[in-house]
Amino acid sequence: MGELNRMCFFPTYERKVSKALVDNENRFLGGLELIYGSWSYDNPKFGWTLEGDQYVVKVMADEPKDLEAKLKEIGRIKQEP
Repeated sequence: MGELNRMCFFPTYERKVSKALVDNENRFLGGLELIYGSWSYDNPKFGWTLEGDQYVVKVMADEPKDLEAKLKEIGRIKQEP
């Protein structure tokens, strides 16, 4: 999926996901695309950075408010670290 440090042009909401819950980064990023839609340079719907032990996801949509819980629900991250 290319370089990891992508940022939205107009981020509105910030969500955090513990890095300890992500055992497969491609699966995690695929989960973001399932929730927010496909990412492209022409139409970025979300962006992310790694800050310490957290993935910081910046999104255009308010929902889901608890991104970590949603990613657990759809099986894209571990339930417990």
